[in-house]
Amino acid sequence: MALATPEVTDARLMAAVLAQRDTRAFSELVRRHEQGVRAFLRQLCRGRLDLVDDLAQETFLKAFQRLHQARDGARLRQWFNGIAYREFLMWQRAAKRYGEVLDEVARQPEALHEPDPASLELDRLLGVLSPSERTAIVLSHGGGLSHSEIADALELPLGTVKSLIARGKARIQAAFATPAEPSMSATGAGGC
Repeated sequence: MALATPEVTDARLMAAVLAQRDTRAFSELVRRHEQGVRAFLRQLCRGRLDLVDDLAQETFLKAFQRLHQARDGARLRQWFNGIAYREFLMWQRAAKRYGEVLDEVARQPEALHEPDPASLELDRLLGVLSPSERTAIVLSHGGGLSHSEIADALELPLGTVKSLIARGKARIQAAFATPAEPSMSATGAGGC
């Protein structure tokens, strides 16, 4: 079977991996989903490409070991993102305090993460969020997952995901809202 053809579904590739430990089939799954996982991790890691590489590698290694736990091929993207998120959380715990790690990232030479203006703006917006709010918003808006898909990927109740997204949006709006212009009557320039 030619693995890279569109008619070969993720479910068929998963079946080949599970039945025969077919590493070529798993490599095709990685090829199909790696870009999305890396984009998600880039947002979580705030531009630290070395960390993204490490976490992506760990994500796919764990996925290969646990492919039997995946529900079906249709939800594979969110399953990979869920593993990536848990890998990120484990790294975060091991780093002791996230704030110290972010300070270290900020001190690194620009060549390591070469930010562009758009990613700097996105990083600034996401910087006001808690890690769980940031993750939910990145999966929703950056990853295109529905609230229920995010709940499955992060193993959270649907209501919690909705709350995280709503609270995150409100925090971004509050942090970056421009103060309202004073009205004419409030300035005393109302006329004679």
